[in-house]
Amino acid sequence: MHDNVGVRESVSAQVGRGRAIEEQMQVVGEWHVVARHADGTIFADETVHNLLTTAGRAFIHDQVYRNTSAGTQGSRFIAVTVDTGAPAAGDTVLTGEITTGGLGRAAATTNTYSSPTTTLAVTFTATATHTAVQKMALFNASSAGTMTHEATITPVTLNSTDTLTITANLTAQ
Repeated sequence: MHDNVGVRESVSAQVGRGRAIEEQMQVVGEWHVVARHADGTIFADETVHNLLTTAGRAFIHDQVYRNTSAGTQGSRFIAVTVDTGAPAAGDTVLTGEITTGGLGRAAATTNTYSSPTTTLAVTFTATATHTAVQKMALFNASSAGTMTHEATITPVTLNSTDTLTITANLTAQ
């Protein structure tokens, strides 16, 4: 009998007479963003795909396979920016992250898990005008921390009292 197990992004095992058992895990996600004026009128509604950053992939492996303490937060803090740069796997910060005017990084107020998807959501209420908000990211801390996911949307301009609801649906398959 020949047993062979390899661990990378997937796990493969060969057992006995060439019969293979293959198990793969893939983390995929999407963001849903809704912007409303103070009267509730929706003026932007978009769903976009998510990019898992290199640091995010390492964070997931550390949390799932290597974490021996309960000290690290989950990646549940949502931040936004007006930065126009395309998301890249090597990104570690959200360039130009907005920290004022009601759009500062916030912990998800919705945090649910229903196999195989985690849903994180937050509603920001603008207290100032923000022109061309167009990128968001997930972090594991309320400031600094590891940026695990990021995505871009069609730019939206928010006036004071407008709301921006961001929902991240993250699926491990």
